[in-house]
Amino acid sequence: MTRNVGERLPKFTKEEQKMVKGSYDFVGVNYYTSRYVQAKKLSSANESASYENDRHLQTLRLGAVLQYVKHAYNNPKIFITENGRASTSKGTSYGL
Repeated sequence: MTRNVGERLPKFTKEEQKMVKGSYDFVGVNYYTSRYVQAKKLSSANESASYENDRHLQTLRLGAVLQYVKHAYNNPKIFITENGRASTSKGTSYGL
């Protein structure tokens, strides 16, 4: 954050840091989709490297995100403020 915001980032004293650390009313989650990509081992010598064979996606589902927030932030109130997924459908009422 320091690299992106630079001098605009406020400076806190040690006392102010203690006062604000962990002080929140809720955690808001904007969730669409997330994926981890990792190399896939080929199943045989006959299988060649290609986009289809190399990609291996592990989707992190909303439930897993909520469990992470629950445990990482001491069970806060959680509001799902946005969720969904991107769509390439041309026939929606939004003209997508």
